[in-house]
Order: sequence, then structure tokens, then C-alpha cells
Amino acid sequence: MHRDHDIFTKAIKERKKIRLIFSDNDGRWQAMSVIPLDYIPGRRATDKSSSYQFWDLKIGANGSPLILFTEQIQGMEPDVQTFNSDDFIKVAWGENQHRRQFFIKRDWGFSPDQPQESQ
Repeated sequence: MHRDHDIFTKAIKERKKIRLIFSDNDGRWQAMSVIPLDYIPGRRATDKSSSYQFWDLKIGANGSPLILFTEQIQGMEPDVQTFNSDDFIKVAWGENQHRRQFFIKRDWGFSPDQPQESQ
């Protein structure tokens, strides 16, 4: 778990963006404003690395998921900008939206026991 985990969970609950500083796959430091999606604790016996999922609004017209291991994250800072989950959640999980269960509880997104509208 990252030292800024509380900032991450609070941003999810308050629907606020995060200013993220991280190391990309090429080892370069990046900074950007992202939407916090979920935390995935390390569960496998051989690889106990946890990861964080973000929604990167800069990539493509509809955005793109960004998944980072805890070790890649330098820091997370709260942002004052809010987000509307309806703007991206169906794009983020596509056809799997009705099966998506979040590790971090929140009052937005999809619930596995509620049928979702199809478009």
C-alpha cells in the first residue's frame, strides 16, 4: 500500500481528481491529473505487489486506464477538480461493467448485484 493511500481513497469517495507523480515503464517521471479508480492488493504467493488503477484523460478521446504498481508511484496529491463517473465508467469497463467489483467501496460505479442498462 502506498503512503498516500488515504489521499487516493478520499478522492474516490469525494469524486475528486488526483495529481499523480509516477515512473512510467521507461523509467521516466511523469506528472498528470487523473481520476482514481481502484486499488488492487497483491494476492499471488509469488508476486505480492499491489497496484492502483487510474483513468487517464489525456490518452485518446475517451481516456484510458492507467495501472501502476505501488513502487512506480512517487506521490499522489488531492486536486480540487471533481469528476462525474458517468462520463467514463462505461468506457472503462465496457461489457464487463455488470461484473466489476471494486476493492475500495464507493457510492458510484457499478454494483455487481444490480443489473445495468445496456446501450
